[in-house]
Amino acid sequence: MAPRLLAPLVLCCVLISFRLGSCQDILATPLAPPPPAAATLLEAAATHTAATTAAAAEHLEVAKRQESVATAAAVATAVVAAETAAADNDASAAALLETAQNAAHTAAGTGLAAGAAAAGGAITTGAVTGGAQTLANAGLGSGGLQQAAGHQSEAGQALAELAAANQASSILAAIAAASPPPPDAQRTPAPRLPRFYDKPLYTDKLRYDPNPPKVDRKALEHKLTREQAYNRTEFMGHRIYQGAEEPEEPLQLKYSSHEVLAEGSGVGRECIGVVYEHRVCTFYDLVLWAGRMHYISPDPEAARASIPDVQLTYIASDPFRLGTNLTSRLLVTSPDNLTALLAADGGDEWGTVPKMEVEQSLLINLAYWNNYGHLLGELGPVVHNTMCTYMGLCTHQQVAGTDLQLWLYNELPTVETTMPAAAQQELWPCFSRYPLLRLLDGRLNHTAVVLRRAVAGVGSTCRAFPWCRPRYNRMPPLPGIVRGWKERMHRCLGLPLDLVSNHTHPRIVFINRPLGHGRAFINMEETVQRLQVSRVARDFPTASIVVETLEDESLRSQAAKYAASDIVVQMHGAALGNVFFMPRGAVYVDVVPELNEDKHAWAYFMLKDYAALGINPIALPPQRVELMEYTINKTMRGHLNTLTKTQRRALFEDHRCPEPGTVFWDVYSICVIEWFMKRSNCYLDYADLKPAIDQAVNHMQLWRHKLDSAYTINAYDLTDLQPDRDLLDLI
Repeated sequence: MAPRLLAPLVLCCVLISFRLGSCQDILATPLAPPPPAAATLLEAAATHTAATTAAAAEHLEVAKRQESVATAAAVATAVVAAETAAADNDASAAALLETAQNAAHTAAGTGLAAGAAAAGGAITTGAVTGGAQTLANAGLGSGGLQQAAGHQSEAGQALAELAAANQASSILAAIAAASPPPPDAQRTPAPRLPRFYDKPLYTDKLRYDPNPPKVDRKALEHKLTREQAYNRTEFMGHRIYQGAEEPEEPLQLKYSSHEVLAEGSGVGRECIGVVYEHRVCTFYDLVLWAGRMHYISPDPEAARASIPDVQLTYIASDPFRLGTNLTSRLLVTSPDNLTALLAADGGDEWGTVPKMEVEQSLLINLAYWNNYGHLLGELGPVVHNTMCTYMGLCTHQQVAGTDLQLWLYNELPTVETTMPAAAQQELWPCFSRYPLLRLLDGRLNHTAVVLRRAVAGVGSTCRAFPWCRPRYNRMPPLPGIVRGWKERMHRCLGLPLDLVSNHTHPRIVFINRPLGHGRAFINMEETVQRLQVSRVARDFPTASIVVETLEDESLRSQAAKYAASDIVVQMHGAALGNVFFMPRGAVYVDVVPELNEDKHAWAYFMLKDYAALGINPIALPPQRVELMEYTINKTMRGHLNTLTKTQRRALFEDHRCPEPGTVFWDVYSICVIEWFMKRSNCYLDYADLKPAIDQAVNHMQLWRHKLDSAYTINAYDLTDLQPDRDLLDLI
């Protein structure tokens, strides 16, 4: 059999053997013994697997420095494509295998050990000597291995220095003493390899658990028995009054209202806002019983007609828009009907049922409660806006002296268990000294909760994209609200106030993630080294460059890192919620993966809303990524399996999503967002990054001259016009 025809068949065999076993049943013609040089290297690799793995990794780094990483990547891509085609018995397998063969020859010809290892499929592990042995038998790897062993060029010298630095003399000695194995030696089939995109560091921790534990919703509801309710005196910091026990002012059953008597004659309405989205209402003397708020009135029909609809979220699309209408869970009833409800619970009446009194309440509905970025970047500012504008609670100092309870309108009990710990434990105490409570919390069973003053609604201004824009009948927050929000959080977390960026000695911070989580910078170390060279070259000699991670850190720790940063470079994601902690005059550089250029809008409009804070955005062009095929296959196998072979090849090799209409699922939300955005890691292109850093440094120097004057300008802030709050609808 001619050598040129034998090589593709051999490579096909070894690729199939990764899944099917030995090649002996496939090849009818026995292979010739391997050349001595290749045999000794391969025998040493089989004996010293772990050492060979480390050496291969270092050789790959040398290949990168010699700018031959493209060769290794081409080989790996060709091998992956050939393996897929061979395993699926594709008719085009021969052509793909020939491509892999040519790439292997190219890699071997470079004389670099990394290229030879790539040709054998051994980039990430030393446990694939079977594949390398078969390639050597075909004459593919021997030339490259011999050249790598005896090369005297600059690359060869670098390899020798690396070997000496890592005390690899024992490996070299073993290579010299090794003898060629018998040609018919029986070898254990090599295990199935992760692909090029799934290096071991990608799989150390999955971002999404493929087999999440089942949530017992009944257990989360914390339903309280009647006996337990009647034998407690406190709940979440609130006093529980039992039986005839009463506070100084007895908790008498009063009529509810959303109107109050103004000074002088007439009635002053407490609902502000004409349209549904703008309306904020203040209710008095509501009774919370069995998860429903009861509006007590002597004439329920007339009262029900006078209560307007109130939206409890800023999201302007359904089901959020209409599904969070306060009045859908506000039951207008008479005192007699409420007494009947109490009696049905066990023969109780108002005088004997356990009661809890809350002086001030804020009713809210959390959207995206399981996302740190939405909580810090949208929900926090929205709550602060409502509290400051409509309740007069604008500072953190007012929290300790105010009996304010935040009530969640959300129905699912998982809202409390799936919220990021950093936000749940540290964000909400900045608004109230009491923990969050749901209206449907089962721990309030058999207990009447009297809400003396309850505020509900979002208002005409808020901080969210795209919802807080004129097209959705709302406007961005006012400058005074924005500065108050930042001050509240800085005081709450113990951070310095009124920080100003240091334009003379800027601190450049890269926020990175573990590769196994996705959205990490693969070439972070190399990028920082190149920037350090530029810094020394006096592009920005006084700057310091730092790499930080935020994994499992508290809210205060994350906020402190951003407050100490003058320039932040990070992948677009949940950490965007931390940007407002940065000093005045700072610069944020937003990085997005390919196919996701539209995500820059979230960063742009956030910092436009935060214009009063003086933080400026810079957007990098979309960066090249490596898809985490292993993670995608583990977590979204159902979607991936619907792709044809051509679509799968286009996805992982050409980075092209399937055309809309060719699959049953939404291409944008699954392929663009879930795969390219969340399940990928990116390479920072230095040609894009360096000009952005230069621009950021120059911007800080220019911005410093107008910081003081810009910050003292007080825009027309209608929050100062408390008596005329209806004017807010004009914004």
